Amino acid sequence: LGYLYSGWGSQNIPGYTIGYIYLPAALVISAASLVTTPVGVKAAHRLPTGALKKGFAVLLIALCLKMVHSVYS
Repeated sequence: LGYLYSGWGSQNIPGYTIGYIYLPAALVISAASLVTTPVGVKAAHRLPTGALKKGFAVLLIALCLKMVHSVYS
């Protein structure tokens, strides 16, 4: 809601936007989420808890390293 409110009435933004939300992209992201959510749920229930925790830890470390790299480059 913050992007919608803060971008309301802004100039020089492309068409099909509400505030700073580009509607075609929002629709594609929503549709992709609806399609892939059941796959993620099934995978989460089939994988062992330890593997999920380790995979999530690797993801967080990778994102942390990416953020640190973007600060110093």
